Amino acid sequence: MSILAFFLIIVYLYVFMYKKSKREILLFEVTVFISLFVNCGYAFQVGSITITYSLLCQIMFVLLYLSSEHKYYLTKRRLGASLILVLTIAVSFYVLKTNENLPNIIPWTTRMDDVYFQTAGGVPPSFGYGNMLNIIYILWFAIFTGCAGGIMRKKEAIDHFIRSFYKVSKILFIIAGIEFLINNIFSPTFLRHIVQIITGISSNGYSAPQMRNGFYGILLAFNESSYFVVFISLYVFIFITGINYNFNLKWIIYSFIIMFLSGGTSAILCILVGMIAILKDSFIKSTKSKFLNRIIFLGMISLIGIFILLIASDYAYSVLQNMFDKLTSYFSDTYISSAVSGTIRQMGNSYAYRAFFNSPIWGIGFGTTRAYGILPGTLANSGIIGTLSLLYWLKTRTYCKIEKSNIVPFIILLVASSSILTVTYLYNPAIIAFALPFNAELKHLESQNTKVITKGFCHENII
Repeated sequence: MSILAFFLIIVYLYVFMYKKSKREILLFEVTVFISLFVNCGYAFQVGSITITYSLLCQIMFVLLYLSSEHKYYLTKRRLGASLILVLTIAVSFYVLKTNENLPNIIPWTTRMDDVYFQTAGGVPPSFGYGNMLNIIYILWFAIFTGCAGGIMRKKEAIDHFIRSFYKVSKILFIIAGIEFLINNIFSPTFLRHIVQIITGISSNGYSAPQMRNGFYGILLAFNESSYFVVFISLYVFIFITGINYNFNLKWIIYSFIIMFLSGGTSAILCILVGMIAILKDSFIKSTKSKFLNRIIFLGMISLIGIFILLIASDYAYSVLQNMFDKLTSYFSDTYISSAVSGTIRQMGNSYAYRAFFNSPIWGIGFGTTRAYGILPGTLANSGIIGTLSLLYWLKTRTYCKIEKSNIVPFIILLVASSSILTVTYLYNPAIIAFALPFNAELKHLESQNTKVITKGFCHENII
C-alpha cells in the first residue's frame, strides 16, 4: 500500500467520524477531486487487479455511505439505461468471441509508446485482463453514482462543490508555479521523486517532466504534462460556461501563465478560449468599478498579439501547427504530423479505427483495445450502438440535461473530451465535474451569493 493510499483511508475515516452534517458531500468531493487530480501510481494490487486511487476512493465512499443506512438511488430511467448498456456490452463480447476476421489491435495492457518504439506490437483481439478491468471500473462507478445520486441532486451540494473546486484549483495553480521554478532552477527530478514515493510510481519513465518549448513542464500528480491539461481544460470549461466571478486581473494573468508553462500543447488553446470568454463577459457585464481592469486586460492581450506578430511569429505558428496536428490525430487515422507525440496518437488511433470499421455497430468488445481519445476508443470497443448507450447511461448517472441554452458548451465539451480524455474517464468520478454545467438542478440553484442565468450557472464572489 502506498503512502497516499494510507493517507486517503485516514482522511475518509476522519471525515466520516467527525463531519456529520456535511460528511457525505465532503466524501463525495474528495472522491471526485482525487479522480480528477491524481492519475499516476496505484494504491495497491489485489491479485492481478490494480486498484487505482480513483477506485479506492469510490469503494471507501460506497462502504461508508451505505454504513450510514442510506439508500441506493435507482430510478426506472437509470435502470433502463443500465440494462441497455449491459446488453450492448454483452453483444460486443459476443462479436469478440465469434468474429475471426477482426484486425490486430493494441491490447489494453500495452503502452502505446512501446508499440511506437517497436518494443511491442499489435496482436489479434481476445478477451482478457483489459476487459475484466474495465468491467470492474464501470461497475464500481455505477455503484458510486447510485449512492451519490441524492448528493448530485442537492442544490447546496452542487453549490458547495463549485466553491470547493475553485479553492482546490487555486491551490493547485500556486503549487504548479512553485513546481515549475524548482524543476527549471533547482532540479527537474527532485519533486518528481517525492511524488513517486508518495503515489507508488515504479516506472523510471516518470522520474522527470518532459522538456517542452525549451523548459521542463508541470506534472503535479499526473503521469505527464498532457494529463495536467485535463485539469486545466476543465477549469477553463467551467470558467466559460456561465460562471459570474469578481474580475481578478492578477489571478487571471497568473492562471494563463501557468497554462502556458504546463508545456501541454492543448493549454495554448485553453488560453485562447479563456481570453475570448473573458472579453465577451467583460463587454456584456462591464461595470464602472471594473472597467479599468478590463481595459488593462484588453491592452495586455493586444500587446501579446503585437509581440507574436513582430517577434515570435515563427514560434507561434509552429505551436499552433503542432496543436492542430495533435488534436486532429484524435479524429483521423491518416498520418498528419512528424512530431513524435502526434505520430504516436495517429498510430494508436489507426489501430482503433481499423477495428471500428471492421465492426462498426457493436465494436470488438468492451475494454479490448486502447486508443488516444474517447471517440476512437469507445467506437472501437463498443461500436456506434454501444457508444450511444454508454453516453445515455452517463446522462442518467450525472443528471445532465441538454437544452438550447447550453447546447454550444455541450458541443465544445464533446470536442474537447474527445482529445483530452481517455476512455476510462467516461466511467470515472472525474467525469462528474465535466458534467456539472449541464446538471439539471443547476437551473434551479438559488443560494447565497449565487444566481442563475440561461446559459448555465453563475457564481459570484468565487475568485
